[in-house]
Amino acid sequence: MLVRLNKAMRQQEQLAADVAHELRTPLAIMKSTLQTLRMQPRMAAEYEEGVDDALQDIERMEQLAGQLLMLARLDATDRVPDPAEVFDGRAEQQGARVVCANGAAVCVQRDETELRQLFSNLLDNALRYGPPKGIVHITLQDGPGPWATACVHDEGGAIPPENLPHLFDRFYRVDPSRSQVSGGTGLGLAIAREIVHRHHGKIGITSDTQTGTSVVVHLPRM
Repeated sequence: MLVRLNKAMRQQEQLAADVAHELRTPLAIMKSTLQTLRMQPRMAAEYEEGVDDALQDIERMEQLAGQLLMLARLDATDRVPDPAEVFDGRAEQQGARVVCANGAAVCVQRDETELRQLFSNLLDNALRYGPPKGIVHITLQDGPGPWATACVHDEGGAIPPENLPHLFDRFYRVDPSRSQVSGGTGLGLAIAREIVHRHHGKIGITSDTQTGTSVVVHLPRM
């Protein structure tokens, strides 16, 4: 029990340090933007551009806070909020498509809201990091064995093999410099893994420049 308690305390300390680091960057950028605007009189367009930049950093912090709230609710075995289903419109804006394969229906007796959050996170990642005009494929099959298996596949495939084992860690990014551009917080896959584990399932990811990137989820079938 003491070993488990010590591990949990270390995880909480690491999470607090990670949150502080993640919040420090947008706060520093926003502070710098506003300080620069105050250094000398500027045109109205320059003030508008500075305010827009600051709002983008605020939106990033709001997204981070929302995802941290989801993790806290999962840790407390509470329900997570039902996310808005915006992926068709988002894919269309990027010139991409989301294609669902027609397969046999498979039933799992689990929390519908959490499963919506799980696949919303996987689709978000596929659209965020896949090619702008690519296709995201969703497939579902009965099996193997006692599992219901779902796969979310995008046509990207540039994740180095040494990074794959860490992709489900909280705040982990293959390329930290992309976070400001993509808007990712490094929490989507961590939340997905937490949901899968709560449902006594398994989740894994593969990535290859020839075949693309696939996230495979196995959940116990009814």
